[in-house]
Amino acid sequence: MQNNGFAGISPAPTPQKNPDGSYTVTLTPADFQTFQDNQSKPQAAAPAAPAPAGAPAGEAPSDDSVSVTQDPSGKFILRIPAALWTIIMQNNGFAGITLSPTPKPGPDGSYTVKLTAAEFQIFQDNQNKPQAPAAAAAPSDDSVSVTQDPSGKFVLRIPAALWIIIQQNNGFA
Repeated sequence: MQNNGFAGISPAPTPQKNPDGSYTVTLTPADFQTFQDNQSKPQAAAPAAPAPAGAPAGEAPSDDSVSVTQDPSGKFILRIPAALWTIIMQNNGFAGITLSPTPKPGPDGSYTVKLTAAEFQIFQDNQNKPQAPAAAAAPSDDSVSVTQDPSGKFVLRIPAALWIIIQQNNGFA
């Protein structure tokens, strides 16, 4: 969720953690409209270009962004943290691409995917499409659920993993 979904929103009171690790945020109709507008902005899940060839090799990968390198054959190697993998899959980030073999999570939960230049372009194009709307049904551990209370305010239930991503991306700034 690197599209700063809560930019321009100042929730009051400050969201508190629920016993299940999720967060509940109550928004006015105007703030909810801002939230929806922010969701329609392009995601920034993948960088526009691969990491430079001279980038440090042993650096620990980030948990909130996709790292991209290019191997000598010209294929792009994407390392996708588990939390972002879920978001990318929900938003059909690999639409038009056949992943073979099917990616499996590594020991740290991240996924590594090899793409040709054409597939990488499709992946980037897919990241620029609006993200899927938040689920309004039963709460899950990988999506935001939205309900409206009797006063007309919107109530967002945000799972802990997504809450961390929101905070790392300037949260409600």
